[in-house]
Amino acid sequence: MKKHLIILSFIFFLSNYSLLAAAEASAGNSPQQNADASESAPETKYRFAYFNLVYQSDIPDYQFLSASLVRSMRSVLSNQGFITVDSQGRQLTDIYDRQSILTIGKELTADLVLCGKYYITGEGVNTKINLIIIIYDIKGGERVIQKLVIGGTGTAMFVMIDESADIIKDAVKAYFKRRLEILEEAKKKREEMERIAEAERKKKQEEELNRSLVKTRYNNSMYLDSHVAREKQLKVFYFLALERNDMEFNNAAQDNSVFIPSNLAVSYGLGKNLEIKLDISFLFFRSYDQSYSGVFDSRKKSSGEMYNPTLGVKWRFLQNENHGFNGSFYFGFQPGLSENAYGGSIFYFISLKSIHTIYANFTFDKTLGKFTPYLNFENQIGIRYKGIYGVSFEINDDSAVKQSIIDFGPNNKRIFFSLRIKLGTEIRFNSWFFINVGFSYGYQSGYENTYYMGVFSTNFLTATDLHSLTPSIKVIFEVKPNLALSLDFQYNFFLNKLMTRWDMGESEVNLKTSFKLIFYAAWSLDF
Repeated sequence: MKKHLIILSFIFFLSNYSLLAAAEASAGNSPQQNADASESAPETKYRFAYFNLVYQSDIPDYQFLSASLVRSMRSVLSNQGFITVDSQGRQLTDIYDRQSILTIGKELTADLVLCGKYYITGEGVNTKINLIIIIYDIKGGERVIQKLVIGGTGTAMFVMIDESADIIKDAVKAYFKRRLEILEEAKKKREEMERIAEAERKKKQEEELNRSLVKTRYNNSMYLDSHVAREKQLKVFYFLALERNDMEFNNAAQDNSVFIPSNLAVSYGLGKNLEIKLDISFLFFRSYDQSYSGVFDSRKKSSGEMYNPTLGVKWRFLQNENHGFNGSFYFGFQPGLSENAYGGSIFYFISLKSIHTIYANFTFDKTLGKFTPYLNFENQIGIRYKGIYGVSFEINDDSAVKQSIIDFGPNNKRIFFSLRIKLGTEIRFNSWFFINVGFSYGYQSGYENTYYMGVFSTNFLTATDLHSLTPSIKVIFEVKPNLALSLDFQYNFFLNKLMTRWDMGESEVNLKTSFKLIFYAAWSLDF
């Protein structure tokens, strides 16, 4: 099973990488080819001419944004049904020279012209990109859209490219909803500016530009725990994991368990930096392979077990502070809707039945160039409300092993507490490939379950406080700005033993190691 899943995941990634390469090749086609492709769209109504941005700083590291920023905007506008036409080698030096731009726009038979400039401010990690974007309506003869966008450098450049494209898309859509009104306002404003002195005119232009200011995020990776869906954005995560545990009973009995859990997480942006989230987990398969010094062997398989759903809210209370310092808080509640469904999460090493679970998580991260170090605190409180969950073994004359789960009445109520602290960093190599390396410490409070074995004896499963250390590495492919795929490997080292207390004594259950191989798919959609 493990081998097949790994092979399937590898093939899946290769196929998506091929699609990405094909997309990049398509992006490298001539402007005329892309324009012809856009013209074939029946919904196309407007021709959009675009020019490379004017770069006004002397730092060569950011010169490439002159073309890449506009290319991203062009791609977004093409997907919206606009015909995008190349400038045919023409350059704009003054983005405020209305008459020249109108003349060139008419020669290109364009309805709209996209142009702009950018410059660099600050030093080191405080370096920022200041982007001015302007759109002219050629037939209307006026400058109708103006935006000042400020973003970070390093990995933040990729974020700025994506978000600048979305800003232009939204601005253009809003413009055509009230085009005549905006044109009239632009004409009045221009005529007023032409009547005043040059110094006063520049002051008013700067004030108008500052009113249009938009700050982009420094890191919008959906795989960072601080990420929050934007307003009216739907974010979908799907996880499929392969988990294997290695346990030992009294230094003699061995148990190699295999689990295939899954999780669907759906988030929706309620407002600025606020999302609501629903988690639904399902255990597709589990297998126990137990042996006791050659006395007996047991193999048990089952499938189709549910987790209770979890509903929560996440609030991003810090954003873009001190160049990319972000903080978020998540509060969730998992009601025990069914005594036969698990509580907790597929990412925790112990999940119990018949419990209500409360989550309270804090996350902090900060973008520094290509690196985004993060620190995460995950708190989980489980409250047992009914019954006892346990596993019993009965050795019959034929050495067969009988396994059962028995729920009793409301006795043995107990509160469980779990804590996980994660520390690591995301490393973004380019616009589509990055990795996430981390190390986490896990703690699970002790508990006691009563379970029944045979006819005459009552037994107890007692767990001491459980500690674990988990290194992990996550490889992430961003196929599109709103679609990413990932493969995550986690390895757990457990630091203590579980105790099984019988009527006649105690035995040790040594949970030694476990690993998880997790496939992720992340997708977002704006409404």
